[in-house]
Amino acid sequence: MYLAAKQLLIKIDEIIELKEKMFELYLKNQQEKYVIFKNKLESLLYNCTINDLVTVIAICNIGRCERGHRQLADGSTEFFKIDILENEDQLLEKHSKYLRYKTKEELTFYILRNSAVHQNLSEGKLILNF
Repeated sequence: MYLAAKQLLIKIDEIIELKEKMFELYLKNQQEKYVIFKNKLESLLYNCTINDLVTVIAICNIGRCERGHRQLADGSTEFFKIDILENEDQLLEKHSKYLRYKTKEELTFYILRNSAVHQNLSEGKLILNF
């Protein structure tokens, strides 16, 4: 599964780039430009296979769950290193196990609606040594 994930790096980088831009435009309240990037992301996702989407969300979940972090009183997040005992394949398998029961539409909706996808994907790439 790790090799399949590595083959998706170009798409993952595109998703990260589009989601970052969408987040930036949303904060600036630039709806017209936001919709353009959202349409590009939708097109990219609809051209992915269900296995591609499962892998992307698994990497996203790895980035969200496999690092130690806590919310501070000022609203910021503090990250700290925790030991990860599984190898890359085991992590991908663990985080994709239940995603296989989702439909392509559910997986696509998750990526489109989750505002932290770009951060989690970037962190997941670091953990998986991409």
